[in-house]
Amino acid sequence: MSDVELLEVVAAFQANGISTFTVYISFTFAFLMVGYFAGPKLNLIQTIAVSILYVLSSSATVFNMITVLQAMDSLLAEPNRLDQYLLWDIRLWLIFMPAVLVLGIIGSLYFLYTQRRGT
Repeated sequence: MSDVELLEVVAAFQANGISTFTVYISFTFAFLMVGYFAGPKLNLIQTIAVSILYVLSSSATVFNMITVLQAMDSLLAEPNRLDQYLLWDIRLWLIFMPAVLVLGIIGSLYFLYTQRRGT
């Protein structure tokens, strides 16, 4: 892969990653706002429905992020100039990003739980 093609692939994957993360942040912010403003007023069924919807939608962004990273890993399998940079190690991102996103999901669910408990 030439340097120009490599740069084009990297730019495309960065744009996709940023878009996916933006969607995740939007879902999370909406869920936190529901928890803050309506959390204590929601009954059990509503709480479960909102939580399931949030977990499914935000988990979809986690799976998309993993898929994109795996695709990038397969495209950049041959040695290239990016190998010398630690931040371009796909294995690092395959561990770090899903962990951050899943911890965000768990933290958001805990936030709703505390809002409903009034603590």
